[in-house]
Amino acid sequence: MTVEELKVYNGTDNEHICMAVLGKIYDVTRGRDFYGPGSAYENLAGHDATRALANMDVKLVKDNYDDTSDLTPSELEEVKEWAERLSFKYPVVGQLLKPDEKPQDYGDQLAEL
Repeated sequence: MTVEELKVYNGTDNEHICMAVLGKIYDVTRGRDFYGPGSAYENLAGHDATRALANMDVKLVKDNYDDTSDLTPSELEEVKEWAERLSFKYPVVGQLLKPDEKPQDYGDQLAEL
């Protein structure tokens, strides 16, 4: 999913609430009290939340693609911990695409463990 496609999953334009962290898109709809309209983390909904979570500042969310390669090691560690916590609570529903990156269609392939 592109950044533009992700924007509609903000709990207002669409009933589902999704956000991206480290390239993975999480469906955080059941956490509406935290991520939905009027909540403390509503700015993260429909966005790449990587930089915001790495710095614990919801105002750092950008409307365009955010190249987070400039995050410091401590910021990366912080956001990795967030991603791990999110993965226990919410399903991963996709991948955030970089500009000009094409989506992959895996068809009926099953993942090999």
